[in-house]
Amino acid sequence: MVPAIDRAAQSPRAGSPCRPAARSRALPNPRGAVRQSGPFAPAGQASVTIRSEAATRLLDQVPGLTGVVGTNGTDGIPHLVPVWYRWDGGRVHVWTLGSRIWVENLRRDPRVGFSVQEEPFPRRAVAIKGRAEVVTGDDPEIDEEILRITRRYVDESDMDAYIAQNRGLRTMVRISADSLLYRRAPDLVK
Repeated sequence: MVPAIDRAAQSPRAGSPCRPAARSRALPNPRGAVRQSGPFAPAGQASVTIRSEAATRLLDQVPGLTGVVGTNGTDGIPHLVPVWYRWDGGRVHVWTLGSRIWVENLRRDPRVGFSVQEEPFPRRAVAIKGRAEVVTGDDPEIDEEILRITRRYVDESDMDAYIAQNRGLRTMVRISADSLLYRRAPDLVK
């Protein structure tokens, strides 16, 4: 027999006694402290600061894992793309071509999701919600970031050739994290 589902309890209205209490997004995380920023954080905080060594190790892993950027498509459907990235402790940096659909989506609507996950156990993962800034140009700061990102994925002996092959890519997407979630699969019980 299938139990009855109380639809009113599943979607409570504001002021309803069934509505769950709002959780503070600044509460400590049992897997590591994360300071929130953005619309849910105290004023004056510019980005998330991670004090979770496990999340930082996953994001900084070399060779780098492939990240996934999620943008809001013009048709309202999420647009997801795999990317190479670099995490600097508060922002994700992605080197790309400025005319790509996902970059155009960010120019129109800077809200973005980013995730990175590993396949083998313990299947650690990080999910970030934030806002993106799109910068295109020939300034030395972009050149330095291209080197930092490429170094995570390409062997040192192949870096110059790889960068030369992709010299037309002069756009950097910088994702400022408003929230970050780190998780890992629970330990197996024997």
